[in-house]
Amino acid sequence: MWKRFWQWLKNFLHRLFSTPTTPKPTPEVSPMSDAGYEQLLMQVLEGVASGWTRDRLLAEIGDRQCDRFFHSWLHRFGKRLLASPVPNRELGRRLVCLSELHGGRLSEIAGEYGRQLCDRPLPPLSPDEYEPMFDRLLQATTQGAPEVSAFLADLSPRVSIPQWTNWLRGYGETLLAEKEPDQTTGKALLRLSEQLRVQIPEPCTTPEEWLLWEFSQVAEDIGREVRSREIVWEIWEYTENS
Repeated sequence: MWKRFWQWLKNFLHRLFSTPTTPKPTPEVSPMSDAGYEQLLMQVLEGVASGWTRDRLLAEIGDRQCDRFFHSWLHRFGKRLLASPVPNRELGRRLVCLSELHGGRLSEIAGEYGRQLCDRPLPPLSPDEYEPMFDRLLQATTQGAPEVSAFLADLSPRVSIPQWTNWLRGYGETLLAEKEPDQTTGKALLRLSEQLRVQIPEPCTTPEEWLLWEFSQVAEDIGREVRSREIVWEIWEYTENS
């Protein structure tokens, strides 16, 4: 009995005279621009893909792990990805990997959208989607062959290389039917052909390599024809002026 009373008295005195602890305040951080947040996220995802640990992740993002503006931006970014016709499967997988490091709220949000990207159904590309998707592919040529390869791989669940080739033939006919074909597109088609060839060994040994070679050849043929139209026009102008 005395033992229990003594224990109760010790606990009571401890609560009476101990200094109450106050929770550590959440650090305030200044918001970044949307471009700044996207650059930071891509750096983080690249690091996670290369083997960052949880400690490394937290060290790299620092107080940004508690940045409510970062969290809000990541929600908006994730919704844009889900609304995009591009599958973004690889990006989704990287977001899931970030979530598996348990880096606080940032990881939770990343996992939420990453899993949706990986699990969402992917219907075939509709006829109306080919041209805008091809425009994105041509834009990717400005960033080099790896970006082109990644873009085609990401879209592969929705459109195959033979489907791209068949569509490009029809697109080329429409492009070349114009009196003055767009020279910017012609240059981009030649870049696309060159960057596709980088991915093809010589000689081609598999059906997949031959299909990619055919796609690159069609792009080259159309691109050269478009460019030749510009050269003929320049010569005509020079002759007239002279």
